[in-house]
Amino acid sequence: MQLKTNRPPMRVMLRRVNKQCHIGATVVFVHVLIAFDSERRNRHRSRQRLFNKRRLDASRTMVYHALLPARYCKKVSQSGQHLSQHSRRPSKSSCERTTFIYMATAAVNGIEINYRDTGGDGPVVLFSHGFMMNHTMFDAQLEALAPDYRCVAWDERGFGGTRATGPFTYWDSANDALALLDHLGIKQAVLAGMSQGGFLSMRAALTAPERVSGLIFIDSAADLDDPETLEGNQKMVHVFANGDDETRSFVFDIVGNMILGDEHLEAEWKPIWAQLDIDQIELAGATLLGRDDLVDRLGEISCPTLVIHGTEDAAISLDRGYLLANGVRDSRGVVEVAGAAHAPNMTHPDEVNVAIREFLQSL
Repeated sequence: MQLKTNRPPMRVMLRRVNKQCHIGATVVFVHVLIAFDSERRNRHRSRQRLFNKRRLDASRTMVYHALLPARYCKKVSQSGQHLSQHSRRPSKSSCERTTFIYMATAAVNGIEINYRDTGGDGPVVLFSHGFMMNHTMFDAQLEALAPDYRCVAWDERGFGGTRATGPFTYWDSANDALALLDHLGIKQAVLAGMSQGGFLSMRAALTAPERVSGLIFIDSAADLDDPETLEGNQKMVHVFANGDDETRSFVFDIVGNMILGDEHLEAEWKPIWAQLDIDQIELAGATLLGRDDLVDRLGEISCPTLVIHGTEDAAISLDRGYLLANGVRDSRGVVEVAGAAHAPNMTHPDEVNVAIREFLQSL
């Protein structure tokens, strides 16, 4: 005898179970997507707030220094604007050790150069930034050195507040640096350049050796990139100019790790990179990729020269720093910054500041 039950057939039950499992999995998947999108939006809002704060602080600082006479003792960057929280800059409580930073523009060589000048009567140091960066990458150096030296940091063509009006070379950038010194009434200066800032500083020393009292190269080189590095730089410029926002964001991750290697600094700079004009990057990128080799001309550089280089630099290897140091006539050696990537002056400011100060004191 067959017992009858109200239970549906097994195949019907399996279909119901599968359907319930499918619905459950779908719900979980939707929740994951919602959570992921919420996290992405929160990260975007945080980065936007950080960028807006930096831009507002920059505007306030510019207006502040444009209007406030130097005789009034007000501390610059008290809240740390433009300065990395990881710069470990020394605190200054006295009015006498206050750093005044004047922001202005100079009309030279058919362009408007944006620059900052700490003023003072001390020896002059002109800081030139690297590719994708701007003058604020030297905030920690200006803060540390300004009590004893007149520090000038500027935006090169294509970056920060200085726009390129057409194709240019690093020889043009070298002339920009010299013209800026003319504009400021400075006859001679120590030129400190990071990466491409070193490229133009080197050319300035070859163009007008009597104007350059010393050279400081931070992760720079005189030779050209190897084919693999050159190809990588070409792809980077191409993707920036032609990629969508997601692809460009991926490039910023690579660039941030290569230049900085510090997630906190990367979070500060990625929103800035996202605001760069494509046409400016294309012009600056063509300059970077098309520069000439100066290894054979290093012997013409006779001023005291210091090389500072990160041991973990993936953009310009340490051995290229030694090649540069060994080629000039008055080399003061190579300071290796252990664990630093391409911008040791930002990630290891204390070590770099000590090296720079000791070099300046030796001149």
